[in-house]
Amino acid sequence: MVALGYVRKSVMSDDSKSLSPAVQEERVRALAASRGDHDIEVLMDLDVSGAKVAERPSYLRVVEAIESGEAHAVYAYDLSRLHRNTKEALRFFEIAEANRVPVTLVEGNIDTRGPTGTLMLTILAAMNAWTSQSTSAKIKASMAMKRANGGALGGRAYGTRDGEDAAAVVDALRSTDSLLRAARFLNASGLPTRNRASRGWSPSAVRSVVRRVAPELLRDPATRGIRGSSGGERKHRFARLLRCGVCGALLTPSVDRGVSVRYYCHNASVTPHGRKTVTETAVTKVIVAEVEHLDWARGKRVKTGSASDEAQLADLDAKRSRVVESHISGLIDKASRDVRLAEIAAAESRLSAMRWIRRISLPPDVERDDPSEVNAFLRRLFTRVTVDMSRPGRRGIPTPAAATFEWRDPSLRAEADDGEEGDT
Repeated sequence: MVALGYVRKSVMSDDSKSLSPAVQEERVRALAASRGDHDIEVLMDLDVSGAKVAERPSYLRVVEAIESGEAHAVYAYDLSRLHRNTKEALRFFEIAEANRVPVTLVEGNIDTRGPTGTLMLTILAAMNAWTSQSTSAKIKASMAMKRANGGALGGRAYGTRDGEDAAAVVDALRSTDSLLRAARFLNASGLPTRNRASRGWSPSAVRSVVRRVAPELLRDPATRGIRGSSGGERKHRFARLLRCGVCGALLTPSVDRGVSVRYYCHNASVTPHGRKTVTETAVTKVIVAEVEHLDWARGKRVKTGSASDEAQLADLDAKRSRVVESHISGLIDKASRDVRLAEIAAAESRLSAMRWIRRISLPPDVERDDPSEVNAFLRRLFTRVTVDMSRPGRRGIPTPAAATFEWRDPSLRAEADDGEEGDT
């Protein structure tokens, strides 16, 4: 068993010394040593928000180590380094308590061993969530006021500071005819970016400058859209629907050489994947096979949700938080907690079906009809389609895609006569 230290920083360009990763690690190691853990493993999540739990691999590693019994203690600088969300914080402390793993913080000298420590952590988690939501509300109000007064939103335009040359960025794209090659050329030439502390030019940074100065260069005749856009001006059949089976991230659509469409995982370069991309053609085959299971007659009878669904869902979410807090405080035992959470989940499932499932019209031709129409239909039918990205693909050799489907209403899926399973 090992002791784990956790360090997180949202913005690495921020020079605040009190929260720098080096200072956090130093203080965490000192705290661990004072508790008898002189040799700890420190895990870090850098350049990632505390609200994005699913995008923090080191945090997920800490949770996995607690659940598997590998870790016997966890140390962090303060609670905001671990969580910015009360619900996630309560879930984390519940896991730690169930596995008898103490969580100790440098700031406030808080230890979860004992009811007082648990109470303080719960209060601080709620305060962190309130601070995050309050800051977000102030920023949105400020932006709304600027917009109403005709003010400019966002940072300053590139090219307004000495050494910045927007024309050079445009020339780089014009000469290379590729956002990626233009970014590499600019990095090799040493042209500074707007944020000089950044890692250098990226395709998106080149696109943002060219879009403002010479937007005509970004028009792609082959797709009649903006080259390199993220989907706002060009529709894809499976946009916001496919997820990676390895890391769970949304797959991003991209037009390959202006002809075929590929969906790729952003995390494939940092997390071991079998392959980074999957073609739309390969995914279409398995989706067409799954759509054929739609019980169209039953789909026509599905009712839409009422106006009170949102309020009822919010009430159920509040009940869940109260149940978890009661268990942490010792008012109810684990068995009672599990029964109540199961009842809440069942009630949410019924409400979600009423709220999301609309009248299912006659299915479009997934392979040939308008991509936006196909996308709207599939997103009414499925919550997500998880694509297996663990098996490597071979260039030039079509590799069949394997996918798992999550129906918004499982009752709409008619089982095949031969007893075929729901996953393809």
